Amino acid sequence: MVLIAIILGAVSANALNVYSGAISLTALGLKLPAWLNRSVLVVVSGVAGTAAAWASLSDAGSAYEAFLLVIAYWVAPWLGVVLVERWFQSRSTTTTADLAPASPTPPSPTGPVWRPC
Repeated sequence: MVLIAIILGAVSANALNVYSGAISLTALGLKLPAWLNRSVLVVVSGVAGTAAAWASLSDAGSAYEAFLLVIAYWVAPWLGVVLVERWFQSRSTTTTADLAPASPTPPSPTGPVWRPC
């Protein structure tokens, strides 16, 4: 039951990836039949990706669990750094205006250009 919930969560998280893949497929400029619209391409791309994923993994549950553990290894330290940094910022009297230069460099006519101080 938990694995089904994880799979459904992964599908909903990757819905935009599948949609953008289908849009990229239509942007190739291929002459496709009129009935083959975006929604059909999205479904075909999703089914093809799911089939490729299932075919390439012999034990999908343990591989996905290992992937989630690898992700969890960096999330806790990263979250600790972010929370401590926010805590230090809340105690600081420095504002964003203090960090900005008093007279910004005038814009370049050719666009943003890096200039050494």
